[in-house]
Amino acid sequence: MKRFIAFASALSTWMAGAGGIILVSVMLVTVLDVTSRCFGRPISGTYDVVALGGALVIGFSIPYTTMKKGHIMVDVLTQRLGPTSRNILNVVTRLMALAICLAIGWHLMKVGLDFYHKHEGSQTLQLSYYPIAYGLAGGFFVQCLANIAEIFTLVLGEKNE
Repeated sequence: MKRFIAFASALSTWMAGAGGIILVSVMLVTVLDVTSRCFGRPISGTYDVVALGGALVIGFSIPYTTMKKGHIMVDVLTQRLGPTSRNILNVVTRLMALAICLAIGWHLMKVGLDFYHKHEGSQTLQLSYYPIAYGLAGGFFVQCLANIAEIFTLVLGEKNE
């Protein structure tokens, strides 16, 4: 179990790093576009790059945030429960999140395949949408691993740092 948790943590950390690289790239493109507009030469397709990059940044950062327990939690109800009831509620919510993330990841794979067959792309640069859909699906599948790792830590009573 500990090896699985370590694997899920390493994979989510790697995806967060990739998301960070994409974020820096999007920021650089935006800065270059704004700067070049001052000289009357805007960069064509900046909107496409920023929109698609932003989607990947968000999709790649969610598993890392889950592993580091960075999501906002309203604990008005849970603080009134005992430790056992709280753990049961946490496991149930993680199982529901797992089911939702599996469904979203599966649907994104189907959407990516549809984009691939239809050759759909962005308007200005004609960047293909299917790699973005597959990347987001990968992010949701890694989120599934993060949810499973969270369930293991709750069941085993270990702390996930």
